[in-house]
Amino acid sequence: MKRAAWAEPEELEAVAIKLRRRFASGARVALLLAVVAGCNASSESEPAAPGELPEGEWLNETSPQQVLTSEYCASPQPGDTPLRRLTNAEYRNTLEDLGLPRADVEAATSSLPSEPVSLGFRTGARTLHVDTLMSQQYARVAIEFRDRLAANCSGDEDERDCVSAFISGLGGRLFRRPLTGAEVDSFLGIFDKAKEGGDTTNEATAWVVEALLLSPEFLYRVEIPEEETAEVSDYEMASRLSYTFWQSPPDQELLDRAAAGELRTNEQIERQVRRLLSDGRALRVYEFFRQWLDLDELESVERDEALYPHLPGNLTELLLTENEAFVKTLLGRGDADLRELFAAPYTYANAELAAHYGLEGPSGAAFEKVDAPERSGILSQAMLAVHDGPTRTSIVRRGLKIRTDFLCQLVPAPPDTVDLTLDGIGENLTQAERLAQHRETPSCAQCHSLMDPIGSVFEGFDAVGRPRQVDEYGSPVVAQGEVTATLDLDGQYNSLPDLAEKMAESREVEQCYLMQNFRFFFGREAERDDLCSQAQLTEHFQDSGQSLAELFVGLSRTDAFRYKAGLAQLNGASDEEAGE
Repeated sequence: MKRAAWAEPEELEAVAIKLRRRFASGARVALLLAVVAGCNASSESEPAAPGELPEGEWLNETSPQQVLTSEYCASPQPGDTPLRRLTNAEYRNTLEDLGLPRADVEAATSSLPSEPVSLGFRTGARTLHVDTLMSQQYARVAIEFRDRLAANCSGDEDERDCVSAFISGLGGRLFRRPLTGAEVDSFLGIFDKAKEGGDTTNEATAWVVEALLLSPEFLYRVEIPEEETAEVSDYEMASRLSYTFWQSPPDQELLDRAAAGELRTNEQIERQVRRLLSDGRALRVYEFFRQWLDLDELESVERDEALYPHLPGNLTELLLTENEAFVKTLLGRGDADLRELFAAPYTYANAELAAHYGLEGPSGAAFEKVDAPERSGILSQAMLAVHDGPTRTSIVRRGLKIRTDFLCQLVPAPPDTVDLTLDGIGENLTQAERLAQHRETPSCAQCHSLMDPIGSVFEGFDAVGRPRQVDEYGSPVVAQGEVTATLDLDGQYNSLPDLAEKMAESREVEQCYLMQNFRFFFGREAERDDLCSQAQLTEHFQDSGQSLAELFVGLSRTDAFRYKAGLAQLNGASDEEAGE
């Protein structure tokens, strides 16, 4: 992975030749694809196995202190550091930070393909590819904004010096670091070629802007590895900080600190973390919760109007706003913890949502805190509706969600020959009773015994989030179940608040929550190589009383955040894979 592979003058000279008025869009796409394909190929290597590790699987049974005092953690262990393309949200925020109106950016990027889901999130580095469709969209956006971002150097006594200064300024903002002299000269070559072809100064400058907007140095968060594991450079750290906590490029404060070499020590980095978290843009980390709870799928939810009449026409919007208000309030308070996230006996609602839930209090359109003793934080909010069906709740899907995303357990896929419906099983039975008969089939029992009992605890809420005593067909519901096959959550639960309280105390749930944050913010799976980082994060999270806000400070203290894997480690992994 060498910067020279992306910024050699000869290659940008080729770009300059192609970036002309009569340059077909298809050729732009082919050029971008060729360059980015090299980027993606460079990110495929896995780090070498690190050798002996302390016993324990994800600290469920091992204390962070045991891990951190082990010989393995005596030196930094950052794990893998894959090349990361900007997510769609990061791309939009970056364009907006250039001074482009948000409405225009939203309109111009509305056709960007959605990121693929990997490990439950849309931030996976190895899935954020630039395929033909994505490259075409990038090219279209670059063309749309190039004239608006171009400098007006016409009439300047030395327009070439003016353009050179413009390249250094805009290029530095786009690349999140100062451009090298060779890079400035290469982009200046694009300007010269366009002028030779008869373009005006502004037209030639616009070609430069287009080339900058299509550069992998802009589209990717580029980090250049050294021979051995090393600290992240100052400018790389500035980008890690800003894109982690703001989902946008570094502000001037971070760039100034990077230029002064003041993003190195723990104190310097933590000072910036807390500054960023005190800014309103830090609430963009809510995107983690939106994806973790599958709320990005809520718009596709449909309900049978015969079974669910008189629903608010904007129910999706109400449910999304409820969760966002609840989570952002917890994050903004600073003292909110994991227990409150899972088990809060209140929610946020306006008059319309309160009427839907049967709650009292709000009288207007604004969302406000409402007591709701039957409810349990995020566990009784919009997440439920996402996993239900058009005509009924889904005990199975609700239980599966808890198993996979709150306990981080794997539930095997059903055999191809198994009927996934409950057709023909006890027509007069409740869903829970039919599932109990379903579990009598040996091929079904193994998986359904993991999902059904947990999902049954949620039966006190219908498929649109309302508390209930009877199901969609008038049968009494029993919101209880016995949980098994967990580290510390096994037992009988008679209500959702009962389960929520125990989940808030569970070490297994805590570790899963930390792992999910790791996956989202680092854009990759947490491997055994990351055991030291996990221990560092766990120690800080526990010392803070499981503070939701302090978790983000804890992320910045990990080896995975402070360091990057070296070429020797990456090459060792490649050699090992080749030998296999």
